[in-house]
Amino acid sequence: MKTIIKNRTRTSTIVNLRNTINNFIESSEKYKNSYTWSSPNSSYSRRAMEFENFFSFEIEGITYDVQESLNVSCKNVYYRKRIYVDNNKKDLRSIRKALTFLDAILERRGYQIIDD
Repeated sequence: MKTIIKNRTRTSTIVNLRNTINNFIESSEKYKNSYTWSSPNSSYSRRAMEFENFFSFEIEGITYDVQESLNVSCKNVYYRKRIYVDNNKKDLRSIRKALTFLDAILERRGYQIIDD
């Protein structure tokens, strides 16, 4: 995980977008082997585990549509991620490239990014 130290007092939409993308990558890494997990016994716990996120952004004319969801049945845990770059299905590498690009923008603007 990376931490951003701001040299300016105002918040930036680029920082928020970068944090959203970073959270998506972290959850993707966390849940990538979730099919082998055993699901919780109670239905309340299964519903509490479930989530669905969608966000879309554009960098230099390239549109990224990202969707992730975690569904829990009585026996299995299903994690799905869908990444579309200009309506073409892609994998996590394209999102990591976008994150690298945003990091470069932030460093040029005077932000310091530290690995945790």
